[in-house]
Amino acid sequence: LCVLIPVKYLATGMTYLDMSTYFGVPKTVCHSIVDRFLLSFPKRYKETWVRFPTRNDMAEMAAEFRNARGLPNVIGAVDGTHLQVRGINDYRSEYYCRKQMYSVQLQLTVDARCRIWDYVVGWPGSAHDARVFSKCALFNRMEKGDIAPYHILGDAAYPLKDFCLAA
Repeated sequence: LCVLIPVKYLATGMTYLDMSTYFGVPKTVCHSIVDRFLLSFPKRYKETWVRFPTRNDMAEMAAEFRNARGLPNVIGAVDGTHLQVRGINDYRSEYYCRKQMYSVQLQLTVDARCRIWDYVVGWPGSAHDARVFSKCALFNRMEKGDIAPYHILGDAAYPLKDFCLAA
């Protein structure tokens, strides 16, 4: 279950409540397992399973977004969430977030089929989505023009840039 639950969550976007029913375990157990999995996901696997798209990938991703959502030249959507953590001893206030809990940030960038092609995990919960985004490797690559002429979508927390369309 320690691998099945996170894989099901990442592959389908299934809610914790639905996964709870599916796997026959409490919702809190699903949440805890997913959090632990994402926090321990080794960097070497990121390069194997989660990779920056090639130019051909980008063209396909843009076509998928256009076909599914009517959005031209969009190759991804980015957003952040909080993974609740316990046992924070140092810098406690840094990890206390607006959701009234101690957390670390998880930022995901996905394609039109919700496949993850970039993630950042580990920033303290008090960090704003825009700060996490502006300090990540993906942002630096996009600033250099690595996805031009394409764009990603973000909510109002994200900066409006040539490469990032904020809602």
